[in-house]
Amino acid sequence: MDGIGTASAILQLSGTAVKASWQLYYFIVTIQDAPRELCLLRDNVQALATVLSNLEESLKSPETQKIVDQDTEIRKNLVSLQCLITKCEAMCRQLNECLRPYIRNGKTEKASIEGQDGDNSPTAESSVSMGSIHKIAWYFKRKDVFLRVSELQRTKELFSDAMGSLTLLLMMRISRISAGPDDSALPVSSNGHQFNDDAGSAIALWADTVQSQSLSIDSTSSSSSQTLSRPGTPKPGDPKLTGELFEAVKRNSIPLVEYLLDRVDINTRRPRDGRTALSFAAELGSVKMTKFLLDHGALVNIRQYTRTCADSKGPTFIGGRTPLHWAADSGASTKGEIIKLLLDHGANPNVATSAGRPALQFVCMQGDCKSARILLDRGADVNFQSFHHGWCAVNEAAHFNHTELLKVLLEYDPLLDVTVDLKGDRKAPLHSAVCNRNTEFMKLLLENGADPDIGMFEGNTPLHLAAAMGWLEGIDILLDSNASVDARDDFLFETPLHKAARNRKAKACQLLCQRGASPAIQNIDGLDYQSILKCTQRYPDDWKVNQDKVYFLS
Repeated sequence: MDGIGTASAILQLSGTAVKASWQLYYFIVTIQDAPRELCLLRDNVQALATVLSNLEESLKSPETQKIVDQDTEIRKNLVSLQCLITKCEAMCRQLNECLRPYIRNGKTEKASIEGQDGDNSPTAESSVSMGSIHKIAWYFKRKDVFLRVSELQRTKELFSDAMGSLTLLLMMRISRISAGPDDSALPVSSNGHQFNDDAGSAIALWADTVQSQSLSIDSTSSSSSQTLSRPGTPKPGDPKLTGELFEAVKRNSIPLVEYLLDRVDINTRRPRDGRTALSFAAELGSVKMTKFLLDHGALVNIRQYTRTCADSKGPTFIGGRTPLHWAADSGASTKGEIIKLLLDHGANPNVATSAGRPALQFVCMQGDCKSARILLDRGADVNFQSFHHGWCAVNEAAHFNHTELLKVLLEYDPLLDVTVDLKGDRKAPLHSAVCNRNTEFMKLLLENGADPDIGMFEGNTPLHLAAAMGWLEGIDILLDSNASVDARDDFLFETPLHKAARNRKAKACQLLCQRGASPAIQNIDGLDYQSILKCTQRYPDDWKVNQDKVYFLS
């Protein structure tokens, strides 16, 4: 950034990133038969491109650039965005290059796309599709693309956190100005400012406020600089006093905590794992202690350390948690109230752990409908995918069999066919519902548009699972929802009828035939279902399949 101002440098970087992200987005939307991974990528890229576009637009004004460059604290926050913007741009370019080998040109067709205008959002002139040969290659290469998508998602969330911190600072500055000189002695608080990663709009509003009131930068930044610490950088504390502070929080002793805060920073970390006093208060469900700490300057978005060994739950479950994650994962009856407090004080509802798990997924594991609704109403992304296995909130609800929670999630327009990479099986929520024999969950998914023929690993559909289980009611539900009775998997070319035969589920075979299954279809070995039934009578253990997986390559 030598030779040019910070704002001007960020403007250049964001302009390049905007172009790369919109190019990737418009490339994806013109694919006629895009795989589900690309549909998820499309939504993520659109969100990123929109935020970047707003940032770029806000910095185009020379007056805004001057105001930003004269404010030390805001300028430092902008500098922290440089690396993340560059990485976002690089990831979009790499994904564009990675995807093109699997796509072939289709017939030319004018595609009308709503949204952006201008050079960064060209109108798509032709449609593209996945060629049959390329589809086979895609099956084996999709994991590589999925890893790149996860990396983009991770970078996007880090960028979102940084943008949210800048937005919060700016909104607090604006509130400070609105309060007037009579309130100059009051502390600057984040209370009432919801987390928002649209820093571009906040910069524009901030610049307008400074210009309209003819304020100097020094007068607007002095009050907040004394009361607002930079997120994630608390002062180091004495280990002994730090331990005493945490114990006082655990004992819920506000007088003792107040006494210790004169001697130790409220945001000091535990040396072993980087946890703060606020994270313990949030985990224990103490509303009074949480509110006390927040009112005295506790920072809500401090991440704890990511260690290679982390207690009994493992590093992928614990690493990078914030107080909001600890509140969401607690069993306290006051969990919802704690979550509200943290969100009111600027907690990012979509902040992710090091493994990419947001708070919403923790409450969904527990089937906590009340807390899930609080988070969703405050901006939590119902379709946020974890970096580790690609889980969404609906996948959590399906895996843990929480039907009432699904009813809540359905109000927020979730994706219903997201497959997850747990143990390599790539199950969608409907597969999990079949494995749990949960008819109500299945019906809710199917009635709201879930694909009855969604494939898991090797292309096995929910009907393959139900047939292998011999679950007659599940078979009927799926076929009543127009599931393909003769769907074939990708490796053995077997239909549900073959899977039922392998597990000697005679009644399931009979029901499938009654519902239109073809008894003559042969698998990769040239065997129909009756031939398999004969083999299983002599060698049952040699032919049976795991009814929760049914795939060949275990």
